[in-house]
Amino acid sequence: MLSTAQLFAQVDFCKYRSEGDCVNDKYVKVSSRLLDDFLFDRSSMGDTNLYRVWIYQDLEKSKNADLLANYPLRELIFRKTKLEEVPAWVFGIYSLEKLDLGDNYLTSVPSQICQLIQLRDLILWLNDLHNLPFCVNEMVSLKRVDMTGIKLNEDDQRNLRNSFRAVDFTFSEPCMCNFGPEE
Repeated sequence: MLSTAQLFAQVDFCKYRSEGDCVNDKYVKVSSRLLDDFLFDRSSMGDTNLYRVWIYQDLEKSKNADLLANYPLRELIFRKTKLEEVPAWVFGIYSLEKLDLGDNYLTSVPSQICQLIQLRDLILWLNDLHNLPFCVNEMVSLKRVDMTGIKLNEDDQRNLRNSFRAVDFTFSEPCMCNFGPEE
C-alpha cells in the first residue's frame, strides 16, 4: 500500500508516462525519451528514494540514463530498449536485487555483472545469448536466471545448470539447434 507521500510523488511523475495507469506501488515506469526530465525533476526535489524503475523504448533516446546509478535501486528493468550491450554504469548500482534485460539484442553478459553482489534475479529472456560469465557461479545472492525464449539446445541447458549449480534457471523447450562448427 502506498503512503500519501508516495502516492503524491508517483502521481506527480505521471506526466512522464505515456500509457496506462500511473499509480503503481511496484515501479516507476518511464519512457527512455522522458527519462532525463524525470531524473532532473527528482534530483531538483532532492528525492533520492527511487527503488524500482522500468525504462521502456530505445535507451539511446536518453542522454543521462547513467544518473540512475545515483539512486539506491533495487530493481531495474530495461525491457525492449534495443540494448546491444549492458550500459557500464549499471554495474555500479550495488543495491540491485533484480535486473531485467529481457527482449533486447544482447549477445553476451559482461563479467562486470558479478559486481552486483546483491543481485538475486537476472532476467535475460529473448536475447541472443548462449553462455554466462563463469563468475556468475560465485554470486552468492543470485538465485534465478530467466533465459526463456533463448535458443539453447539440451546440451547447452544442461551445461549451464551444471556450471551454475546454485542458480535456478528458467528455459524454454530445448531447440533442435547446433551452434558448433559446420560439418
